[in-house]
Amino acid sequence: MTVDFGETKLKIGFSFFLVASLMLLLSDSKIALMCFLSSAAHELGHLFMMLIFSQRLRLISFGAFGIRIEKDESVFQSYRRQALVALGGVFVNFIICAAAALYYFLFKSIDAAALFFVNVFIAALNLMPAKSLDAWNALHCAFMLRMSEQKALRTLSVISAVTVIAFSAFCVVYFILFGFNASLTAVCIYLIFLELR
Repeated sequence: MTVDFGETKLKIGFSFFLVASLMLLLSDSKIALMCFLSSAAHELGHLFMMLIFSQRLRLISFGAFGIRIEKDESVFQSYRRQALVALGGVFVNFIICAAAALYYFLFKSIDAAALFFVNVFIAALNLMPAKSLDAWNALHCAFMLRMSEQKALRTLSVISAVTVIAFSAFCVVYFILFGFNASLTAVCIYLIFLELR
């Protein structure tokens, strides 16, 4: 389903509801809710930085791998601003981590500890230099200040491929030593999907 709001499109796919339902069925509903809300907060971090720099939104999509916000690329922003937008979501996750850690130390809340680790997981995932993730986009901006676009993309392609191969190897070793882990498997599939897309 796609709805237009002026120049911005809102797209909600069936796969989003399917994955959300599976998360609720296969995991603790409280953890699933924390994952969803923390992912939404992450995307709001990107949105907040876009609004600060007066960037226009092109698409907000809800899909199998969560919420994605895309800006209008027709208006160029400085690479510094683009990097800050790319890292805006991770900044929000770190702020939530700090608040959750403080709450845990004050009140010994297990829910606060869970929220802390959920946001660490989301931030760590997005700081992997794999294709299309936040760190990859920020590195692209940094490389574009020092080299041609073709060389920057070639360098990033190598970094991304090495990252995905290394993480996949880690998942295989983890599976051999400790057995199946749903979260690691989902991340591995997601990274391979991004790499091959």
